[in-house]
Amino acid sequence: MHSVCLVPFQIRSHPSRLPIRKHVVMEIHIVHRIDPTLSEAIGRLLPQLNPGSGKPSDRYLQSVIQSSDTRLFIAVKGEQVVGMLTLVFSRLISGSKAWIEDVVTDQDFRNQGIATALLQQAIDTTRQEGIDTLCLTSNPSRTAARTLYRKIGFNEYDTGVFKMALQTSDDFAGEKGSRRISK
Repeated sequence: MHSVCLVPFQIRSHPSRLPIRKHVVMEIHIVHRIDPTLSEAIGRLLPQLNPGSGKPSDRYLQSVIQSSDTRLFIAVKGEQVVGMLTLVFSRLISGSKAWIEDVVTDQDFRNQGIATALLQQAIDTTRQEGIDTLCLTSNPSRTAARTLYRKIGFNEYDTGVFKMALQTSDDFAGEKGSRRISK
């Protein structure tokens, strides 16, 4: 299957280009600690993004949020976690960039601007880090997500993404056998 990298050239020139619907009352938070409620919410959201994925262990989730190069954002509406996004910073010899991963909105809360708010937070955080390239990949079958990414300024590049599944951790119940299942 063909994958693409989507990158906004305009990251510095349009600080508030994302219209967030005013009727949506939610908060976006950076996660600093994993608790049982958040762990359950991630376990509920991940399969909505990738039906073959399992729930990561709390130990694995804690290691993700403790990484200095990773930010886990959650969208909270009322008392419920309704979306999430992972932002990863890469400082390379060829230049710094950030990658957006794991973007998912709960199926019962879609089309309310939640993904837009999460993406805006990722863009703002990337700017604050002084990084001017923000990338993400999106499966061609995710037409609504791809439409949103284009709408807010991401440009599609014809590139191939290569993936090798390595069995390195018992902490993540992975996708269709590509990672060991935690017990």
